[in-house]
Amino acid sequence: MHDIDEEDLENEDPMKVLQFFKDEQRDRLTIRSSLYGFIGNLCTDTKLRTKFAEDVGGVVSQVIKDFKEDLKEQPFDWKDMVFKVMAGFVNLSIEAPAQTLFLKEKILDDVERLLTILKSSEEEDRKIIDRIFNFLSKMLRNPEAAAKVLTQKHTVFKTLLFFHR
Repeated sequence: MHDIDEEDLENEDPMKVLQFFKDEQRDRLTIRSSLYGFIGNLCTDTKLRTKFAEDVGGVVSQVIKDFKEDLKEQPFDWKDMVFKVMAGFVNLSIEAPAQTLFLKEKILDDVERLLTILKSSEEEDRKIIDRIFNFLSKMLRNPEAAAKVLTQKHTVFKTLLFFHR
């Protein structure tokens, strides 16, 4: 760790400050990545999944917020973060309260955007696309979600292309 006086940054060596912020960002990303994997794994248990689906403590709302930010900003590791978040979304999407939350937060629109960005010919993208279709297969049990997806031309078109291979 670096010895940086955060109150007196203007008097610190700029390279030292830059390294400090890079290290802080790396640490935050590592924690987020681990948390997304942990939440996804916890959601395999019915009781825990139900609590998360009800957004107890606002955990899922925060994950959704982070997901949307990653999708918008596309930092260097955004695909890894999306892949891990989608694992949790897949597990949660079998619960009605989570489906309602995903619809309210317009996750289906975000998923459509992902499908327009990702390329099935790239291995990393293909893994995310697989998770997206797993998520959609569970979400489409909800009539409101099914009606929404039917209006999404990119999602329908990408689905046809993807499964036609």
